[in-house]
Amino acid sequence: MKRLEWMLDELEGWLLPFCAIAALIIGIVGVGRFLRLDEANSVLIAGHSAARIFEYLRNDNNLPLYYLLLHAWTRIEGTSEPAVHLLSVVFYFLGAAATYLLGLEVSGSRRGAVYSSFFYVVSLQAIHQAQKARMYSLLGFVAALSTLFFFRVLWRKTATRSDWLVYVLIHAIGTFVHVWYFFVLLAHAVCGLIFQPGKWRSLATALVASVLPFLALWARFVPHQAEIGAVDWMPHIHLSAFLTVFAEFYGGRKWGLVFLLAVFGICIAGFKKRESESMPYRPIAALVSIAVLCTVVPLFVSVVRPIYWPGRYTMVALPAFAATLGCLLAALGNSKLRAPFAYGVLLLILGFHIRTRTEVFENSSNVFPDAQSDKAISAEICQNAAPGDALVFTGLARAGVEYYLQRFGCAQKLQLFSVPADTDQHLGWARAPSAPETESEADRIAKSFLQGHQKHNRPWLIPAENREPDRILLTNVFDRELGTGTPILVRGSFFDEVLVYNHNSDSLMPAANGTH
Repeated sequence: MKRLEWMLDELEGWLLPFCAIAALIIGIVGVGRFLRLDEANSVLIAGHSAARIFEYLRNDNNLPLYYLLLHAWTRIEGTSEPAVHLLSVVFYFLGAAATYLLGLEVSGSRRGAVYSSFFYVVSLQAIHQAQKARMYSLLGFVAALSTLFFFRVLWRKTATRSDWLVYVLIHAIGTFVHVWYFFVLLAHAVCGLIFQPGKWRSLATALVASVLPFLALWARFVPHQAEIGAVDWMPHIHLSAFLTVFAEFYGGRKWGLVFLLAVFGICIAGFKKRESESMPYRPIAALVSIAVLCTVVPLFVSVVRPIYWPGRYTMVALPAFAATLGCLLAALGNSKLRAPFAYGVLLLILGFHIRTRTEVFENSSNVFPDAQSDKAISAEICQNAAPGDALVFTGLARAGVEYYLQRFGCAQKLQLFSVPADTDQHLGWARAPSAPETESEADRIAKSFLQGHQKHNRPWLIPAENREPDRILLTNVFDRELGTGTPILVRGSFFDEVLVYNHNSDSLMPAANGTH
């Protein structure tokens, strides 16, 4: 029995370095995955000057900090898939480290810290966001850091002025990462009032100071961002989201619930009244409250105006939730089960990650294989399109193709059109044009290929698969003006067909055709 206890203690002692190794493998394996729309759009935005980034984002629903960081990063590392993903990998590591410190602050024990970090590292949501050129990995890191200092300034008797200043600075940074970060501010305000009312005046002052930079620099653009329709694609939530939102961190409704039930089962199996009496209940209750407020409040908002999409924005709640699970498992978990459970989960996660290294996960239910990337059709366009040929996009079909055209070095020889035309200014979301507007733009573009030097060029029509009325209108107009297009059956991020209009027999190159 003593030997078994010694072995289990040794296993727990090695859990932190094993988590670090696992996180390293997770960060490296699959880092070259293809980019989908949102990621490609992030890189395209970041490729502009800082002034142009601000101008672009004022007509979008995003905030500027991540794009400025990606701009600086890509100037050094380049814009390849591994390069742009590595920035998020760095934030994944930092988020796990900050959650370790958060668990240490709340539990006061190394074991609580290690298991807190473990629950962050094995979160499938954190893993998926760690290899995306998006701001969500950064969002998790900043949320972890701010919650760490929340406990430092409110629970420590010796909180210094420097601690308060860092707390304010982190919040100020977070407000420029993503709009959901404001739910962290709300959660901290409520939890401070409930659990540490004696320090609430100082907390309120710090929170007000935190938002002053945002109010001064960006708040005036928010009303316009709220009206432009950049979130109109989000569906109204189903009531089941209130029950499964935390399971999304660990694999979704099925596997995430199994995972959480296993954790709570190990805690129940190891419960001992004597040990439980020394558990820091109030700090853990505050952690739970932060995690709940950062998820449930936005879900209630989404009942009125949809702002929730699984697997993304709830990264603001992951550090608090992971630290909650870590502290509970360390304090209450069965000593014979928790370490084998942790190692088993790590091995399963690594195996799953390696097996799916070429796939892109939108969330627990939306998975896209390499065959559905924009890479293949972009390569074919570069190989077969003649200088001056045009690509005509509808809906959200453009950003991924444009990114790969730039990567392959052929973007400059082609013309790019969007329908409606103002989609050029917001490639991450698409305004639904009226039928007359679509028909008019299609007619203008098609007729431009019947005159002057354009007569020798070909349009490649790439209609979005989920915008059938636009597809029908455009193909009718192009067929009428330029003859029937030659279809290329492909599947990209938001399209499943390309039509090439080889309307002039003297065309510079033969029309591409084939299937993928």
